Amino acid sequence: AELSELEYFRDDASLAVMEQIQTGVHRLVAATSKIRPAAQSFKRAGQVLETIVPQFGSGDRTLLELLDAHSNALDAELAAINARYDYYEAMAKLVHSAGWTVHDDYSNFREKFHQQFGG
Repeated sequence: AELSELEYFRDDASLAVMEQIQTGVHRLVAATSKIRPAAQSFKRAGQVLETIVPQFGSGDRTLLELLDAHSNALDAELAAINARYDYYEAMAKLVHSAGWTVHDDYSNFREKFHQQFGG
């Protein structure tokens, strides 16, 4: 009876770890999908700002339009930074859930992941 209780706890722990890894993979995929759109928005907002600044200087744009473009560029930059942060956070949590250490070689992350988890 004691052995089956130990086996139960082992299996329960194993399932919990696999669930954490699965959740980590989903978070990583979601975070990855946000990076490119956020970077593109940041680039576009910067281009708009670069267009409006000279137009403001020549009197073709109002101060409100200039400030709005500047605010949009800052918001887009913050969104791009947050997207990268979310990616790094998701990756760190996944690496932790998988039991890897900072000393492991991550240069072949995909191969290692597929080997260990069959994904």
